[in-house]
Amino acid sequence: MKFLIIILSTLSAISPLPASAHDDALRPGTDDYLRQELGLTDEQLAVGMPTEDREPFESVTGEAFIDDPLGDVLDRVGRTTTVQQPWGDIGHASIERKEGDGVWEIEVTLGGDLPVKPSGRAVFHAYADADGVPDNNAPNEGVRGGMDAEFTLEHNPDNGWYTDFRWYNPEPTAQTWGINKETAMRFRIKGSVITLSIPFSEVPAKEPAWRLVMGVSDGSRTEIDVAPGIGFPPAKGTARPWYRPLIAWYESAKPADIILGAALLLSTAYLAWKRRK
Repeated sequence: MKFLIIILSTLSAISPLPASAHDDALRPGTDDYLRQELGLTDEQLAVGMPTEDREPFESVTGEAFIDDPLGDVLDRVGRTTTVQQPWGDIGHASIERKEGDGVWEIEVTLGGDLPVKPSGRAVFHAYADADGVPDNNAPNEGVRGGMDAEFTLEHNPDNGWYTDFRWYNPEPTAQTWGINKETAMRFRIKGSVITLSIPFSEVPAKEPAWRLVMGVSDGSRTEIDVAPGIGFPPAKGTARPWYRPLIAWYESAKPADIILGAALLLSTAYLAWKRRK
């Protein structure tokens, strides 16, 4: 066992971890991550599909930290985008319950500084299951799926930056997103960071579900990033092959990376075997 530890320590010293092998080549606002890390092809990234026809989007619960890769943005139907704005790409986000202030604070770091006056339309959505009751949420389809509140920070040339709010009405005669309620949400923009402060009165659940969406549009062209999650989910009833990221890494990795990856895999298996004995 000591010999194995020595080998792993030596390999770690001479070779970077595989996960960071391509970080410098990933451009914010592009689909570089989807191509280089997941191995998606031009053909796959040219097929459009509405978000409602896809598997459910992921969400996080309560206080959380979201680490979203740069280079995983798409247009509104999941194709390669030509907008390519770095500030339209979510890098990471935190959601914290501020008891003293009586608010949920959502802090989002983007792949570049937000312009004071974007040339097109920019919109950031924080979706929530505000009351924590799944029975009155929107159908689990599209980026709003499984949520009942939409907190929005938006910019357009006519109004500048402003807040907006929608809520899901589950009544059988409605089942739509209402616009007849206001939000007391506050916001702050500093460089590449957006901070939202949402009162507990508007999200009373102790452990609400959350989903974040950043969107940029320039005429009919769009750029969308959803967090958590990498890119968009696959079509309903399908799943991304689990082995594609491994193959993509293997095809571009250096020999030392492959050796280190194999050694780490073997050591993990050995430790698991030892615990079972």
